[in-house]
Amino acid sequence: MSEWISVNDRMPPRDTDVLVFIWGGCSVGRFDKRPVTLEDRWEFEDYDLCGEEMNAVTHWMPLPEPPKEEDNA
Repeated sequence: MSEWISVNDRMPPRDTDVLVFIWGGCSVGRFDKRPVTLEDRWEFEDYDLCGEEMNAVTHWMPLPEPPKEEDNA
């Protein structure tokens, strides 16, 4: 199992979904650059965080592998 990585240590690869620790809970998001301003941001399904708001994300980890399909034959 992966360990939590502090955003102070390193950021995840860009344009890759990761599990993030945000506002005391977990969510799936991705670290990216805003295309127009080239500003760093976190993207989530319903919102984006940029500037000081990015401090809400404290840790991240890679998503686990999906379960393997079982052969029901």
